Amino acid sequence: MNRVDIKVTFKCNNHCKFCVQGDKRQWCLDKSTDEIKTILRESKGNFGEVVFTGGEPTIRADIIELVSYAKSLGYKILIQTNGRMFAYKDFCINMIKAGADVFAISIHGHKAELHDYLTSAKGSFEQSTSGIRNLLSFGKMEWIDNKNH
Repeated sequence: MNRVDIKVTFKCNNHCKFCVQGDKRQWCLDKSTDEIKTILRESKGNFGEVVFTGGEPTIRADIIELVSYAKSLGYKILIQTNGRMFAYKDFCINMIKAGADVFAISIHGHKAELHDYLTSAKGSFEQSTSGIRNLLSFGKMEWIDNKNH
């Protein structure tokens, strides 16, 4: 199924040393809620899935509203995220209730020291892994065995 990727922000609560967005967070403005809703409406005829991406989409104040709106249009919804906001159970519950279907969480190291160094955000490994554990507890994460895919 084709999907539309919507970069909802260039802002991020990490500052990864390797970020492909570079310094865009400094000069690229976020689309408004209405602009994103228009993109969702106009894209629905061509796409069945939407990916909310960024920067970090979960730090947008209106992300729950955007997910809910996309779900009302019939989209399957993927959240591409660093997972830090999912460390908060209420946030997990609200995203799931709004209709988010799939969560792609980036981990940048096998231990906190490496991950936190690469993200330039102390404590980010613990928040991201806590977010994964929360989503697992709600049955919303699947492990992919890359050896068999």
